[in-house]
Amino acid sequence: MGPLDRGEKVLVFLRHTGTPELPARLLRIIREMTPRTAWLDASKVPTAKREAWIDREVLGKDVQVLLVNPNAVRTGLNNLVSFSTGLWYELDLSTTTYRQANGRLHRIGQTRPVRIATPFYAGTAQAITFELIAKKTTASLQVDGLDLQAALEAAGASAEETAALGTALSLGQAVYRALVERR
Repeated sequence: MGPLDRGEKVLVFLRHTGTPELPARLLRIIREMTPRTAWLDASKVPTAKREAWIDREVLGKDVQVLLVNPNAVRTGLNNLVSFSTGLWYELDLSTTTYRQANGRLHRIGQTRPVRIATPFYAGTAQAITFELIAKKTTASLQVDGLDLQAALEAAGASAEETAALGTALSLGQAVYRALVERR
């Protein structure tokens, strides 16, 4: 059972949106599964108007699949939390873009588990690109201090201290989730 079958909304990230051929082709294919599909054409929707466009054309019309260039949504948009699945049809080589675009799904107000998928063929340039982005993203999380394990190790915490703090963080997250679910 896929995300559409589970009633989830899917954000599809495409890099090559400079010409309408690829988005138009994907729209045709996806509309065979669900007619509730849209494409945010960044050349037609200026940055300052994107949030209002998404409110009107995506959320207002209960769109289930939104095709976007990840650079068009990587900052300033907090209204994509109804989407819980991100699908990277084409990876961007920038970890900043990758993290920021995925971050549109990980916002306050998200009520579903978020899934990020990057399909690729094994043994191809796609696989090498995915491995590169995974390594770059891991390194950038460590540098930014967002990777708890790496941050604690960098601060000189012992293995026991790291385990204890990790457990405390997990407990804190569980308490927060329980409080949020009660509302």
